[in-house]
Amino acid sequence: GIFFVIMIHDNNVNYSHFKNDLITRENNKIDTSYGHPTSKLIYDQYDANDPNHDKNVRSYDDVGLKNLRDSYRRDRDFYFILSALTYALNIVDAAVFAHLREFEVNDKLTMKIDPTIKMVKGSSTPTAGLTLTFNFCSK
Repeated sequence: GIFFVIMIHDNNVNYSHFKNDLITRENNKIDTSYGHPTSKLIYDQYDANDPNHDKNVRSYDDVGLKNLRDSYRRDRDFYFILSALTYALNIVDAAVFAHLREFEVNDKLTMKIDPTIKMVKGSSTPTAGLTLTFNFCSK
C-alpha cells in the first residue's frame, strides 16, 4: 500500500513539474513582453547541480518535455490501476478465506505428489514427470 502511495505521489509531482514547464515554455513563446531576443529561451528546465548551467539554455526540447510529461502521467495512472487491483485482490482473498474458514480439513482429504520416471513407447530415453494423487474419501 505505502509503495503505491509513494510511487503515485512521486510520479504526480514529476508530471506536474513537466506540465508546468511545458506551459511556461508555451507562454514564453507567445509573450514578447520581455523585449529581448532570448525571450523564447526562458528557463524551464536545467541541471541545478551543474555549476556551469546557463538558465537561458534548455535541457529538453518541446518533444522531450511532452514525452516526459506523458511518461510520468502514464506511470502515475498505471500505479493507480495497480493499487486498485491490489485492493480488489485483498477483498477477494478475505472473502474466500472467510468462506472457507469452516471447511473441514482432515487426513481423508489428501493430495500426494510423487516424482516418476517412465519409458515412453517408441523411445529409448526415460521421461521424467510427476504423479499427482487426490484422495477424497469420506469414510
